[in-house]
This record gives sequence, C-alpha cells and structure tokens, in this order.
Amino acid sequence: MKKIIQITCLILGTAFSSTVFSQIIWQKAAKGMTVNQVKTVFPEAKDVIPTEGTTLGDGALRLLAIQNYRINGFTFNPSFYFKDKKLIQVTLNADPNQNQMVVYLKMLEAFRLKYGKEANTVDMSIGEEKIWITPDKTTVKVSYMIGKTSIYYSAREADELNKL
Repeated sequence: MKKIIQITCLILGTAFSSTVFSQIIWQKAAKGMTVNQVKTVFPEAKDVIPTEGTTLGDGALRLLAIQNYRINGFTFNPSFYFKDKKLIQVTLNADPNQNQMVVYLKMLEAFRLKYGKEANTVDMSIGEEKIWITPDKTTVKVSYMIGKTSIYYSAREADELNKL
C-alpha cells in the first residue's frame, strides 16, 4: 500500500510540475507542443501546407491555422508556427472586414487590463506595435501595420532572456 501511495504521489508531482513550469504561449498552447498536441487543445485547427510567406525568418513553419476565432468581440485567424516540430509562436491576424483601428485600440485596452502598461512601443512610419512580456517570458506584441491588426505570441525571446 505504501508503495502505491509513493508511486501515485510521484506521478501527480510530475504532472503538476510540468503544468506549472510549462511556458504558455497562447491560451492552452504551450511552448514545445507538437502539431498533434495543439490539435488536441484546439480541435478546430486545420493543417496548413507551408508555402512562401508562411515561414518565419528563423525557419519556423506555419503548420496549423484556425479560421474565424472570436476574441473580445472581434474575429481573428490564428496561425501556429513550429520550429524543429515544436510550437514556438502563435500569430492572430484580425479579419480584414473589421475596422482595424478599432480592433487595435480595443485589443490594446484588453492587454493593458491583463498585463498592465506595455513594456515597449515601437513606432514606425507604417504603424506601431506595443509589446508586453508575460510572467513566464512569452513576448506579446499587438501590432497595427499598414492598416492591419495582428497579435503575436512568441516564445523565442524567452530562450534568449534565459541566457542572461
């Protein structure tokens, strides 16, 4: 009986510690998840065949996407990017049939409520982006560029921050 209790405690402790220390990128999608694991969390996600324009600069591939996902009263199209078969970034592009400036401003309000004042603002001639770093070191960027609103959740910077 004592052995069964020890094994149960070990299993529960392992499950608890992996949940507590996993870096959540977006909602229930954690850094390092495989395509199949993300599909388990988001069954509506569809496979995407990588093409030109769906690969990020570091080689991460867009392999999953969701259409018409509602957040804060707006419609977004999330894309999941994987590097070395592990989730590294989620990008949400606002549906183009919405007033993009309204989406941008309302999402800024929502992120300020959730995370507080942004850590940085990047102003460019084609737009701007506001940046937050979550407690588990996920970088969140809300971007308004060339009349389009996008939200980026990235685990890339966390690897670099952990080197400091």
